Amino acid sequence: MEAQNLSGCTIAIIDFLQTFPEEVRLMWPARLSIPKVLFYLARYLTLANNISSVFLSPGVSRRTVKECNGALNLTGLLSPLAVVSAEAILFYRVWAFSGKSRRMLAYLVIQFIGLHSLVFYSVGKWLMSVKYARWSLPSTADRPICMVMEANEFLLSWTYAALLSSVISSMVIMVFIAYREHRGSNNRLLTVFYQDGVYYFVVLAIMASANVAVNWLAYGGYKYILIQTPMISRNVKSIVFWLDTLRKYVEPPRKQTHWNRLWRRPIPPIQPDASTLALAQAFPSDLSECLPLLQALTISYNRLFRFSEARHYATFRDAFKPYIINAMASVAGRLSRVYLHLPLEIYRDGVLGKDIHFPQLEELCLTLSTIYKTTNSEDALEQFVAPFVNRQRDSIKIMSFRFGDRYTRHTEEYFRVGRLFKALVDFPGLSDFTIELKINQDERTGLDQLSTFIHRHRGSLRTLGLFLLDPEEYRYPISRVHTPNTLCQNALFNHTVQSCNGLTRLTLALLSEESFLANSHMLLTSVSRSSWTGGLIHLKLDHSRLKQGDIIDLISKTEFPSLRTIAVNVEILTMVLFDLFVVRLPLLQTLHVTAGSVQARYGHHLPETKVLQTSPFLADLEACSYPQWSTLAELSFNLIVKGVVMPTPGCWMGGPDPPQWVTKKQLQPVFPTVQNFAVHAYEKDIWY
Repeated sequence: MEAQNLSGCTIAIIDFLQTFPEEVRLMWPARLSIPKVLFYLARYLTLANNISSVFLSPGVSRRTVKECNGALNLTGLLSPLAVVSAEAILFYRVWAFSGKSRRMLAYLVIQFIGLHSLVFYSVGKWLMSVKYARWSLPSTADRPICMVMEANEFLLSWTYAALLSSVISSMVIMVFIAYREHRGSNNRLLTVFYQDGVYYFVVLAIMASANVAVNWLAYGGYKYILIQTPMISRNVKSIVFWLDTLRKYVEPPRKQTHWNRLWRRPIPPIQPDASTLALAQAFPSDLSECLPLLQALTISYNRLFRFSEARHYATFRDAFKPYIINAMASVAGRLSRVYLHLPLEIYRDGVLGKDIHFPQLEELCLTLSTIYKTTNSEDALEQFVAPFVNRQRDSIKIMSFRFGDRYTRHTEEYFRVGRLFKALVDFPGLSDFTIELKINQDERTGLDQLSTFIHRHRGSLRTLGLFLLDPEEYRYPISRVHTPNTLCQNALFNHTVQSCNGLTRLTLALLSEESFLANSHMLLTSVSRSSWTGGLIHLKLDHSRLKQGDIIDLISKTEFPSLRTIAVNVEILTMVLFDLFVVRLPLLQTLHVTAGSVQARYGHHLPETKVLQTSPFLADLEACSYPQWSTLAELSFNLIVKGVVMPTPGCWMGGPDPPQWVTKKQLQPVFPTVQNFAVHAYEKDIWY
């Protein structure tokens, strides 16, 4: 036992000294969170357990058996607590790897409580079964030692078996999720979690198996030879894995300092190789001569392939920054359209130039993301992005913001935008404004400042696009922050949007697709009461699936005399909708209809998701004709059905078009004036 305690203390102390600098650098600045709490519990309970284990060593004198039992009980309490904290990190990692699924969380919580309740129960009963005696050996006559005379080793075996089953089940779940959900993913964080995580599980499984085997097969006091060291190794591995994951994913390249050399093996800093330097030197710093007619410019920080590791950003910045600044300055005077798909670090580090100005700029589209998870996006938006946009105030007419990396659609990034829109000045010529934002926390401040910004430009705005979406975790449902009522009660919808008198084009994509299916009253009321309905030309509502009756009420009770384009998404489509549109929207030129199912208007027919030759809806369709709808020239007619499989790859990745569910030959007699038909059927993943 003395050698075991000494080896365990040595491992714990060495690990603490080696990883303490990284703890200071990575964990101390991080905000308080569940992983941070679990990290500190696993780390410092391990040290506390080692201190308590010293008091069980033969060299520590005790006068009574009661004192021996007290020292054992203290260690018996701290050891399971330290193990449970390390196991909690393991379970939290599995939950994160699953996409933070609520179902997976419920299962993991039940498994965690069940197995670790067995651990505490078994350890407690084992401690109660231990009986000590005081022994004085010739070599330690002045220091009597505590000897275990009796204990129920069967209970201790149950403890090891529970931990082994916990590790194996977690590893199986993680491998299953990796195979089913992330086979084609290039997400670097998932790769780190999976590769290091499986190795971590294997090590824990081997140690737990060794504990079970030794406890069953060893003789006498040798049954306890692996009690302390595997527990310490388990926690040390959890701590090292957590710090190593943070270092690999969020930390920019570090300079090699004496501190780094002292506490860890030297890591050479990432430097531009010869090819990178040659490319940078060949990069033209003056584009005005080679592109004399350039008017539109798109710059993307492309993370499509392996996401351009965060540690390489500093190399890119240092190598290309001076050339990019000169190139931008050389063409800034002629550009009228600029599209920037860049992370906030680009603006913060002045890669485009600290005072870059486009005097003739009319259209500015920004897609904003972050490279480092530690980047303070609120500060960057207010201090760097807002001044960059404000410098273009005199000429800009079209402005759009998209928050989130367009190349990593399913990697969630959340932004608080209140300070950004508060810092933006008035743009006297702004006529077109679009924003796409995932609402993660309670974005009341952000929505209020957005509402104020739009309200200041209500007189000049002609086009408005609001994409205020629920966050999405790929293939898994998560809790929603806003309901239709809480969102539509915001001043943005019950006052600001309604007051944009000159609005001619409106696109609304709010929350998730089916958020407004059961409660669309406030949204449609906000539209119908607006002052701009008489001049509206383009209305796009096809993100939100609505009941056909709600759309009929909106069109029946609201005058849209100028409407030329409308896009809607209905749960169940019948020909009644077209009967209404031809009467209420006689000047309509483009119609986009998306439906979850179709149904014949008469009789008691069930909704159909597949239109066969004997379909009642098809018979109803062929019986209709709208020759009086002379202005209608384009019709998009799509059937999107919820299924249990992903959409056909060709539908989403530039392959062949999806199959048609009705043919142009069947539609042409019904809509004789239409020249362009787009009729497709999709199957949509149930969690997509």
